[in-house]
Amino acid sequence: MMNIKNLLWIVLFVYEFTFGQALPRTTNENTCTPKSAGNPSIDDVPAISEALAKCGNGGTIIIPAGQIFTIRSPLYFNKCNSCDFQIEGPLKLSDDVDYWQTQHTVFHLGDIKDVIFQTCMTTLTNEERHSLANALNSTASA
Repeated sequence: MMNIKNLLWIVLFVYEFTFGQALPRTTNENTCTPKSAGNPSIDDVPAISEALAKCGNGGTIIIPAGQIFTIRSPLYFNKCNSCDFQIEGPLKLSDDVDYWQTQHTVFHLGDIKDVIFQTCMTTLTNEERHSLANALNSTASA
């Protein structure tokens, strides 16, 4: 059975591959751009969560291009209230299968209101495509 998270990812990437163009970036005075630790063994969820806490109430959170954000724990969007979450760079799910099998979700979308998810990525590497396919397949079968 497909859940909202899987549907959201599919919509984002189908748009990207169907139309082959990036969505325009929108920002406001309340914009946060977290920084990746740049190390796949370090969880970047705390940096993203901090940006959501600071700018999630009507602001814009930008996952910048040129950095790979490693997701090693569930990311909760409950601090997002009328926020704009823009994905310009890859969010890479860790390959710790044993850990993820104990979790109920990767991206928790409960308790949010009026969020806009945008992707501004125009291309994915083969590794990024493979990671996305694995993440979608593993969560769809869970």
